[in-house]
Amino acid sequence: MIRMPGLARKLCLPLLAAGLFVGCRTAQPKGAGAMIVTPLYRPAAIPVYLGVDGPHFFAHGGDADADFDLELQQDGCARGAVNGNPLEVCPVPGQPGQPETIRTYRLNGPLGARTFTVESHGDRVYVDFGINLGRAEIVVPDGLLREHPEMVATAWFHGAFGRPIPGSERQAYLIRPRGS
Repeated sequence: MIRMPGLARKLCLPLLAAGLFVGCRTAQPKGAGAMIVTPLYRPAAIPVYLGVDGPHFFAHGGDADADFDLELQQDGCARGAVNGNPLEVCPVPGQPGQPETIRTYRLNGPLGARTFTVESHGDRVYVDFGINLGRAEIVVPDGLLREHPEMVATAWFHGAFGRPIPGSERQAYLIRPRGS
């Protein structure tokens, strides 16, 4: 059996704990705005950490239940990847008589092609992927995520906030800047 001197033994545990803490964190890229997602109906749940950096919306590693990176393009589409698979979400031209607060998008990704709607009311976004996935309410902060809620909807659909609950009306999340 190897014996450590008293001082080394006392320093070993705190240094080991600090090393694990620093080593297990997923670093946000420089200049990124860190966001936290909390389920409104389960406030004690482990939060999900997301990043926003200019036109990028992302989460990597242990920060979310899905590894994704989306970038807003000049043509109005958001393109990127989820879990290494290509992903594209583009607006569908407006339907006659459809209010400005409701927008329709086409999602092409690893789970196939889907159409979904996003309804915006102030800081709240309502995402509807149809009867199979139900509807989610997401409170979004000012900036990119409020201007382009389709990026948030795409992350939610692919499980970045946890597994979507089919048919549930109680899927609600709060996205806020980290430290607020």
